Amino acid sequence: MLEFELSLTEGGLGRLLAFLGQSFGGGSDVSEVTAKVVQRLGEKDWKRADVLFVSDGEWPVPVSLPFLVEQAREAGTRFHGVQIGNRGRTGLHAICDPVHVFQDWAAVGGW
Repeated sequence: MLEFELSLTEGGLGRLLAFLGQSFGGGSDVSEVTAKVVQRLGEKDWKRADVLFVSDGEWPVPVSLPFLVEQAREAGTRFHGVQIGNRGRTGLHAICDPVHVFQDWAAVGGW
């Protein structure tokens, strides 16, 4: 799992694009990652944060995951998804609304 906190500064968007341009190997435990995200949403600086998941979406939805996400939504958090690869409705669709689907990174913006 890699994490990036967007800073609302002049260079923040450029650093986000550089972060997204990295090579990712997958294999993250989605329930562990989401639990960490929901925990961070309780911190002062994250209270009004939105969450963006970028994934190929190829993971099963753990039973507890929709409950954790719904709790965070009730507190005002929005979960956005970017799915790379069109593999149909995947785990990403179970927790994110909206999910933007791209065939590959080239479709996202020429990486």
